[in-house]
Amino acid sequence: MFLPTARHIWETLQTAGVKVLDSLVGAEAQVAFDKMLASAEPAGQEAFNSLQQAHLNALNREEERGSRSFTARRKAIESVGLPEVRQSGGDGAQSLLQEFMQTNFFKIGLRNVHKLI
Repeated sequence: MFLPTARHIWETLQTAGVKVLDSLVGAEAQVAFDKMLASAEPAGQEAFNSLQQAHLNALNREEERGSRSFTARRKAIESVGLPEVRQSGGDGAQSLLQEFMQTNFFKIGLRNVHKLI
């Protein structure tokens, strides 16, 4: 089966005159729909997988960026001369990092969106 792109179909509809010669109803329409769906799903799977992988890569980059940011903050706090500041600030930075890693919206919500589909 030839699977034309949506862009090609849209451009053809915009430039050529469309004349409806016949239409399907009832069981015939359902059979035709099922055949088209069976053809379209494998054709779109590669595009879906590519988009999903790009999304997961972006999530990983965001997670790494956040981790580096908190690590830099912790190092900056540890370099401060006062022991009281180092102690309270270091613990605060560590707990903030742990909270970020546990409640990061991207990690929890969007990383698992592909399981819903």
